Order: sequence, then structure tokens, then C-alpha cells
Amino acid sequence: MNTLCFRFRYTLFRLRHDQERARYLRVIPIKSLKIIFKVAPDPDVLSSILSTLVRVAEGETTDGKPIKPKPKRALTYLRKIAAGKRISMAVMLMGDEDKDAIRKVLKAAGSSDAKLTATFSL
Repeated sequence: MNTLCFRFRYTLFRLRHDQERARYLRVIPIKSLKIIFKVAPDPDVLSSILSTLVRVAEGETTDGKPIKPKPKRALTYLRKIAAGKRISMAVMLMGDEDKDAIRKVLKAAGSSDAKLTATFSL
């Protein structure tokens, strides 16, 4: 695991609330995602990312501060995760809540990406 990937996972778990995680996911440069998700995340990390991506895509209001929805960014995250090695193992361990989160992101982005649907067995 490279340093960037380790730092990402460490920071993601250190943040306790979905609002904080959503803000964190918004500031990571898109270019870094290929490095971070070179290998599919562990099931618990993946589950945390997926629940947070719903907030990013839908732009839920939290703490009285409106968050601008970023469905395209959430969709980019899904694509980078799907391109990682050993994604099939992570998909086998995904629960219904995780798959529902992916569906919500696809709906918010107005996408019916067949490749993502097949990769995540939706």
C-alpha cells in the first residue's frame, strides 16, 4: 500500500461523521484517485466511502450549511473504484445497503452506466 493510499484510509476512518467525510472526498484531486484506488478498498472502507458518496452526490444540508451536490464527482469515484484490482472480491462482500448507495449515486448523476452496473452486480 502506498503512502497516499494509507493516508486516505487513515483520514477517512479518523473522520467520524458522513458530513466530514463528504467534505474530505470533495477536496481530493481527481488525479489522485487512480493511485488511491489502484487496489479495491477493504469492504469496511468501501462501505464507508459509498455511504459518503451519497452525501456528495445528493448534496445534503448539514450543520445549517448547504453543500452543493457533486454527482459527477461521486460518479468519478465509483468509476475509479470499479477500475481497481480485486474489485470482484469487494463486490462479493458488499451488502444491500452498499448497492443501494451505488444506485442513489447513479440516479443523482442521471447515469445508467452499464459497466458500473455490471461491475457492482446491481
